[in-house]
This record gives sequence, C-alpha cells and structure tokens, in this order.
Amino acid sequence: MELNSFLKELGIKAKKENQKIVVIRNHQLLPDKNIGRDLDLIIKEDSEETWINIIKKICQDNHLQIQSNHSQFYCKGFKIKGVNDKNNYLYLDLNSRFNWRGIDFYSTDLLVKQSITFKDQIYTGKKNYINWYITFCHSFLYGGFINKKYLKEYRKAILENYIEFQKLFKIIFTNEQTEYLFKKILSSDVQISRLDSYLFRLNILLRIFLKKPIYTFYHLVKSYLYDLF
Repeated sequence: MELNSFLKELGIKAKKENQKIVVIRNHQLLPDKNIGRDLDLIIKEDSEETWINIIKKICQDNHLQIQSNHSQFYCKGFKIKGVNDKNNYLYLDLNSRFNWRGIDFYSTDLLVKQSITFKDQIYTGKKNYINWYITFCHSFLYGGFINKKYLKEYRKAILENYIEFQKLFKIIFTNEQTEYLFKKILSSDVQISRLDSYLFRLNILLRIFLKKPIYTFYHLVKSYLYDLF
C-alpha cells in the first residue's frame, strides 16, 4: 500500500471521528514521502483509543500487519508492515502528551485545536515556531541535548520570532536558562556536557515541583510507573 493511499484513508476515517492528522516536523513531502525515521502524529490526550481503533481498521481492511513497537506515558508507537515507507514498514507514533516527567511543556489538545492545513488532509501547528519549540523540548528534556538536525529551524525561530519563541520557552525555563539556550543555539558549539544537562533538567524539575507539587508529583510517578510496566 502506498504511503499517500494509507494517509488518505487515515484522514477520511479520522475526520469521521472528529480527529485530524497533525504533524509538526518532517512533513515537508507528505503525503507522498516521509523524510523522517517515523511518522509522529500529534493527537488529543483523550483520543488515543480512537486512533488505535482507526489504524487497526485500516490495517484489517488492507491486509496490513500491525504490531506495537513501543509504549511510553506520552506516546504509543506502532510498526505497520505493508506500507511503502521504510523497507515496506511504516513506523507510526501517536503523541498524546507534551509532558516530561510530570511537567507539561505544551498542550496536545491546544495544538490540534489550532492546527492549520498543510496539504490535503495533513495539518500542522498554526505557527512554525510553536512546532520548533515542541521539537526542541522533546529532544532536550528527554535526551538532554540540542538536536543538530533542526538547528536551522531553531535559529530561524529565534531570529524571526524572538519574542514569541522566548515566551514559549518561559513556560518551563527561567529567563537565565532561556538566554543560555538561545546563545547555545546561535553559537557554533551546541554541545552541553552530560553533567550540565542533568543539573539543568533537575533544576527545571525541582522548580516546577515547588510551584505545582501535587500535580507534578502525581504525573511524575505516573510516567515512571507507566514506562516500567
């Protein structure tokens, strides 16, 4: 099954369930070609089961093989055999939360609600700098690094939408942390040592915990338990 045919059917079925195919990166050539390692869909927090049922129905109708690839608190991944993407496999992720260890760095519900048409039945965030903020947070908070693959886009967001981009960073980062990260992004050396990265993120966790202790603790424990079991 061609990727564009799969996405067309996915879009039709999603629309019937009041859902949308929303992506924030690596979507430049969609629906014909996926330039990323996988296809990351952003979905509303309470819509995970709906999406899984839609995908399973498409696989059943088109004799595609589907299996769970990974499962985290914020994301569920599937490996679909028979879609012409990566060696006849499509790796599809359903991202239902922008949450790192109990800390919300954005809202999937808000992103989906405000999303705009990219092409055909593919949607994306209403502003590019929102997409790049979320992309930055994902790799930095979970991995502790600045993803060089998207440096050009991060720099463009700083240079063209400095105030808006800075405002998003201040959702979880302090003024000093935001300034430090912006300087790093714009510099020729974006490397951050493992120790500095750990201390940086620990500071974020402790600061947000002090602001919202019950909420943060609950979701922190929930995320760890989810990943363990």
